[in-house]
Amino acid sequence: MNMQTTGTISAPDAICAPEAICALEALAQETRLAAFRLLVRQGARGLNVGALAGRLEVNPSTLSRHMAQLEAAGLVTAERDGRQMVYRADFCGMRGLVRFLLEDCWRGDIRPGWWPGSELGLIGDSIYLTDQ
Repeated sequence: MNMQTTGTISAPDAICAPEAICALEALAQETRLAAFRLLVRQGARGLNVGALAGRLEVNPSTLSRHMAQLEAAGLVTAERDGRQMVYRADFCGMRGLVRFLLEDCWRGDIRPGWWPGSELGLIGDSIYLTDQ
């Protein structure tokens, strides 16, 4: 993804096909997907690699390699806290991926009823999904 030194993309709409492929490839593995889902639920708190490895029942060194791939894809950020790495979901990167999919696949033509039982759309840089 249009990487800066922080590991985030420059804007939610600044993603193109190669970057989307990189993000989707990163999520197309069970451990990485589980880690990403857990970090999304943690929000801004994030988790250190030890806690994340414990919850996922994965060796911390193996998890670190998975997290590096998610970070390179712009889906998580890493911050050193003493001797530990704290990982957080990169919501800007996630919005960029979802926005790419919505705008590329549906050319931004999101109308009520196209997603059965839900309304999905974009308001500025925000993506929303509501049950009808």
